[in-house]
Amino acid sequence: MTEFCDHRVPMTPLPFARTGIALRGHWAGTGKRLANHPIALTRPSSMPRRGTATVTPLRIQKLEIEDCEAQILRGYFEWGRGNAHDSLEPKWEHADEATRRAIALRGYDLYDGYPPQPGNDLSPTEIFLSVGINSRVVLNDACRFLARREQARPLLARIPDGTRLEDASDDQLDAAGELIALLEQARWLALGKVTKVLHKKRPAFIPVIDSVVGDFLWKNFPWAIRRTSGPRDVLAQLRTLLMILRPRLGVIQHNVAAQGFCLTSVRILDYLIWLGWREQVDKFGFGPPIQRLWRAKSVHEARLVAEGAWRAQIRS
Repeated sequence: MTEFCDHRVPMTPLPFARTGIALRGHWAGTGKRLANHPIALTRPSSMPRRGTATVTPLRIQKLEIEDCEAQILRGYFEWGRGNAHDSLEPKWEHADEATRRAIALRGYDLYDGYPPQPGNDLSPTEIFLSVGINSRVVLNDACRFLARREQARPLLARIPDGTRLEDASDDQLDAAGELIALLEQARWLALGKVTKVLHKKRPAFIPVIDSVVGDFLWKNFPWAIRRTSGPRDVLAQLRTLLMILRPRLGVIQHNVAAQGFCLTSVRILDYLIWLGWREQVDKFGFGPPIQRLWRAKSVHEARLVAEGAWRAQIRS
């Protein structure tokens, strides 16, 4: 049964009784089940606790986060605090728990906390809402989006409101890929800017795919997608990840909703990737070279090593 929190954003039901993960979509029919592996949580009670809060770790290839709930809270805190050089409020390290939460909720309200904009028509509302996540949208960009509203409408109609990416049909992936590609044809509308707008139209389906998230995906899953892969292929890879991570993301979703942060599974995944991989991108400019990441002599070898590492992580 679908659960809802603020603004009626769909939440993934908690998998308390699961003993494994049944994969669907292009994994269906393989007969495989992934049970009790490092990224498939079966019971939230197995999670370590800090005081009264549950600490949920997450590992996806080279990305490791020890406490997802705390990462999300701090991410919104830094967003809500604004520019560190002129902020009037204390740093995270100097703020008490109540102050941290108040500032984090302000950061959340700038974008994720604002109600979704359902329906099949692009409007100025979601376009300018994306400024709250640093989309760098300007007036001329809004005109570019709106000039393509008629073309976008039938594509959005193929992805009904409330559709989850983890449950997406191939036709819905096709529609989303065509929609993003349509908007990317416009000058200055790159993938990051487009998905930051479209996420508010379909918050359970369209992830935010900026340069950080894109860098993580192709370097950690280079056998499945390439740096130049189209949006449809990127969405398909994220669908697979969401299927595998569904139990753990459901627990994180429940825990952060209890703190006032209502997020869909796809938003939790792309936000945690951004929070956890951003340092790599900051350090190397566009992330570490793929050969260095996988200690390989060539890109081809890196793809083989990365695929083997993923299979081993799932099996362990």
